[in-house]
Amino acid sequence: MTQFVTEMDAYTEERRLIALATSRILDEMDVAQLTQAELARRIGVTDAHVSQVLSGSRNMTLRTLATFALGCGFTWDISAWRAATCVTYTRTPEPVAAGHEVQYARGSAAGALPTELTREAA
Repeated sequence: MTQFVTEMDAYTEERRLIALATSRILDEMDVAQLTQAELARRIGVTDAHVSQVLSGSRNMTLRTLATFALGCGFTWDISAWRAATCVTYTRTPEPVAAGHEVQYARGSAAGALPTELTREAA
């Protein structure tokens, strides 16, 4: 029999992922000794915007996750679990300093970022 995902299932999983991501961002801010004001300055938003995202009152999109991570000096890895298997995909860009900003080197294939993609079974 097919089991369908309910709205409540999706909402619960969304809240869990947001809590995990927010916790990681706060941990990385601590490691980098960043205040919310400094993170806001680095990523070009207001202090209020950072505060709203971290408190959950503003939507956390994939773009937000990427921007906050880069502002803190880290990147994300994505892991998914099904039964007893863990599949992890890792993308590791090569940073290149350009002036006082950090940009990422582009690969030659259609302007793609250089990546290292791994799939591991745990």
